[in-house]
Amino acid sequence: MIRILLADDNEVLRWGLVQNLSSEPDMVVVAEVDEAGAAVAEFDRLAPDVLVLDLYMPGGGGWVALEQVLAMHPEACVVILSAADDVTTVQAATSRGARAHVSKSDGISRLLEVLRSVTAVAPPTVGVSASSPDRAGGPQAASSAGGGDAGTR
Repeated sequence: MIRILLADDNEVLRWGLVQNLSSEPDMVVVAEVDEAGAAVAEFDRLAPDVLVLDLYMPGGGGWVALEQVLAMHPEACVVILSAADDVTTVQAATSRGARAHVSKSDGISRLLEVLRSVTAVAPPTVGVSASSPDRAGGPQAASSAGGGDAGTR
């Protein structure tokens, strides 16, 4: 079971991702956050298999969260999910330790493929249940005061 922490300030995007990822038999969203500081704190608390991180959000932004998570947990698996998909941004993210970058304009199937790839988990065979028990009862929302930005970034 791939345990995922979602960090994006767009509530609608997070909701859609939770719905899509939670429908996968080998994935569970253990928490969702809307700002960088909460992403760092929840990663430290929950130790998810992967952090799906937006680069531009309140609380220092995803760049700061990426740096802090990797400083505390050098083995952390971070996938950047961002509207910024130019070569410079992608190279900067991966050179700073992100395992992958997925553009928000890519389809959900691309994100699923990347999540399975970076965690080295093959999709389950139809009719076969996931081998690991669900370790979380569902996503926990860890929201900062003031909420997130409704714009897509």
